[in-house]
Amino acid sequence: MKLGAHVSTSGGLSKAIERATDIGAETIQIFASSPRAWRFRHPDDETAEKFIQLSEQEGVGPCYIHGSYLVNI
Repeated sequence: MKLGAHVSTSGGLSKAIERATDIGAETIQIFASSPRAWRFRHPDDETAEKFIQLSEQEGVGPCYIHGSYLVNI
């Protein structure tokens, strides 16, 4: 069993991996964009690749995406 946490992506996706390793999390959940907006911004290729590389390097995964709060309306 893996233990994880919901971590902030403030400062960039890779910051989520850093925050996870700081608390000893093995898996994470993040908001991919603002949970209070319908608009979704995809990360650019460089940002996504850095996130993937860092998560593999640190052994953090899988990464779960938290759904928008608006789906509950």
